[in-house]
Amino acid sequence: MATYNAGQYLREAIESILNQSFTEFEFLIVDAGSTDDTIQIINSFNDSRIHIIYKKDGWNFVDSLNLGLSQAKGKYIARMDADDISYACRLQAQYNFLEENPGVGACSSWMELCGNRNEVLKMPVFHESIYLGFLISNCFGHAPSMIRRSILTDNHISYSNNFPAAEDYFLWLNVVKYTRLHTLPIVLYKYRKHDEQVTVKRINERANSASKARNFHFEEILSQFDLKSEYKLYPTDQNEGMPLDYLEVLLRKLIVKNRQSGKFNTILFERTVLTIFKLHLKRDNRSFIRKFVLLISFMKSDIFRHLLWTFKTLIALVYFSCSRSPN
Repeated sequence: MATYNAGQYLREAIESILNQSFTEFEFLIVDAGSTDDTIQIINSFNDSRIHIIYKKDGWNFVDSLNLGLSQAKGKYIARMDADDISYACRLQAQYNFLEENPGVGACSSWMELCGNRNEVLKMPVFHESIYLGFLISNCFGHAPSMIRRSILTDNHISYSNNFPAAEDYFLWLNVVKYTRLHTLPIVLYKYRKHDEQVTVKRINERANSASKARNFHFEEILSQFDLKSEYKLYPTDQNEGMPLDYLEVLLRKLIVKNRQSGKFNTILFERTVLTIFKLHLKRDNRSFIRKFVLLISFMKSDIFRHLLWTFKTLIALVYFSCSRSPN
């Protein structure tokens, strides 16, 4: 846990960890020179599992996280934000899953959002959905995550200051090169949304960093199919993004190569590609009618015919089932 003037919600966050059903852990709290009552709140807990690490060179969230990683000694590392709440069974559930699935390097969970908005955030569950989903957004929960420490140490992975406000996104893109990810489809974490959050205050910076991360991942996937692009997929403060006509050709090549190699699940891969095309089409300055024609043209190509066939087959099965049911 990284803290800096986090007193408002800190006590509840710490209590949620100390009250875990899984009890064998060290609780590292990295404080970057808080001037409110953060330290007093931490010291009010008489629990030997709490270890305060005093960071003396000022507040930098990424540096605080990396300092915590460098001091961790356990087999697994679980993240926790200073304004959130972990359900009492969280650590036990994640520990059990990782123990039973050695091929998975990190797991997260669904989150209950509270504060400015209340809903359950259901992230993709299985590895391939997460991996391809990274082309669209950061779809693997960071705050409720648990990772094998060896994945980080063996591959020299840490948080990067080159992706401010999206350092977790880039971390996962490096982690996923070496292991599989999984999201437990249960709510184990309460994520607080409020105006004082780092990511809320730095929305534009985060959007730029997230685009850089998606471009990094797209280039990684292109290389797996021996393809290259002279343009970046998403626009950032350093590039204008990929022209739509160029993107359409490149996406068609990607889908054909995937169908030939079977590297990714065909339907899942092509749904992801279609989403990418829709996002770029939305940003394009052409008329609505022209955009609509382009989208229909893209979807009616041979690449997506099997999707249409699947849909028609499902409709036929439902109709057949209904027609045979007794009155």
